[in-house]
Amino acid sequence: MRTHVLIGGVLAAFLMVSCEGKTGTEQPSLEVSPETMTFEAGSGTQQAAVTAQGVEWTHEVAAEAAEWLSAERSDDKTLTVTVAENPAPEQRSGRITVSAEGSGVAPCVITVTQQAADVAYGLTLEPASLEFAGEGAPAQTVTVVAQGGLTWTAEPEEAIAGWVTLAVEGDKITVTAADNPETASRSGNIVVTPSVESVGQKAIRVVQTGKEVIPELSATPTELTFPCGDVTSEYTEPQTIQVTAVGTTWHLMWSIDVAGEWAEVMPNDSDDEIMLRLKRNGTAEPRTASLFIVPDNADLGLQTVEVKVTQEAAPEYRSNLTENVELNVTHIDSRIRPGQGTGTEGTYWTLQFFGPDAEYNYGMGGGTGDRLYIQMASTLIERNDDGVYDLPEGTYTVTTAEKEDKMGPWELGYPFNLNASAMFPSGTTYTRLENGTYTVNAPLVSGTMTVSRSGDTYTMEFDFRDDQGYTVTGTYEGPLNAYDN
Repeated sequence: MRTHVLIGGVLAAFLMVSCEGKTGTEQPSLEVSPETMTFEAGSGTQQAAVTAQGVEWTHEVAAEAAEWLSAERSDDKTLTVTVAENPAPEQRSGRITVSAEGSGVAPCVITVTQQAADVAYGLTLEPASLEFAGEGAPAQTVTVVAQGGLTWTAEPEEAIAGWVTLAVEGDKITVTAADNPETASRSGNIVVTPSVESVGQKAIRVVQTGKEVIPELSATPTELTFPCGDVTSEYTEPQTIQVTAVGTTWHLMWSIDVAGEWAEVMPNDSDDEIMLRLKRNGTAEPRTASLFIVPDNADLGLQTVEVKVTQEAAPEYRSNLTENVELNVTHIDSRIRPGQGTGTEGTYWTLQFFGPDAEYNYGMGGGTGDRLYIQMASTLIERNDDGVYDLPEGTYTVTTAEKEDKMGPWELGYPFNLNASAMFPSGTTYTRLENGTYTVNAPLVSGTMTVSRSGDTYTMEFDFRDDQGYTVTGTYEGPLNAYDN
């Protein structure tokens, strides 16, 4: 029984050795005391006892704590541990490892904890609000006072980021505001965010007044001239007056009441333009009026703007048509002078188209109805196998006044003779007979005649205008029966 007790006691003594090796006759061991150290936030020093049996020892401070934690071997049995002051409000810790390399003895670790500093944080803005003029405002500076080692960032809110810019240098924020294009004021915040979340964000209030409004009322142009107008339209093409109105509204007045009978301000959704059109002036006298743009607020001292409106008199037209004409022609008298084009090589033609009750009467006309007189030139032609002259198919166009009676192929004569009568017209002319008397004489200054043919039947389509703008249109369908003249 005693033998068992003795063996058990020896085994227990062997297992109770700290940081011991397991080989050799003398058991190597390594112990440190204490294994934990606690320091206040200020700098300080403590010592640890190192007990080494049969080994040599070294120590090492963990790299992550090396900036504030250090250890020095005072002698074979003492390790002096030193901590620097902790300026932060957070507790920190580090490790020191005591080792006996190559001995097989496990290393010992001293855990060092240092309490947090008792830091008073603070963040103030001087000033905490800024006000900028609407235009040309100089930059302003805010000083950020940070306590307790705080750092910070500053950003404008999204609502003002488009017109507020920041420049940060040291503890200064320089704030610049772009010109305000609107008359209304605008505002927002610059947010200053500290590095310690518990301190909370601060805001710099930024307010900018609206741009200064200098009342103005002006218009461009201040003189408008309109043509007399085309007979095909009741009104002239509109013209626009651009109005610049700042800080005021306005209304319109005419200088004479009668202007409202021939001048019209067209409906328009725009507040900065006036669209004006005039009725056709069919008289031989020009007409004038003034359109006044009048400010609604007389206290602003703005002047009424006058726009002078003039419309030209109707010209002395050669044509006495009073409406568009749709031709009713059923028969034709055609004369040809082969090889006698005027101005260029070609064939010269004279065509006269008559209504059903109108007569040729050797060129003088008779009866009642339409008469269309055309002098023209085609390409040079000869008689066909049947001894007949065929008018080439295609489009013939009224030439210009400058050519007078000189026509080339595919051209219709311009009514160049200002003294030509309805009975003996020139170029291309529409006339009308009433019981043998000419009541209409309309020289045609532009347009076309398009010719097509099927066998002996011609189709001629007319599209002409007189000098007033009235149209003379229609179609002839039938034979040509051209005679040498």
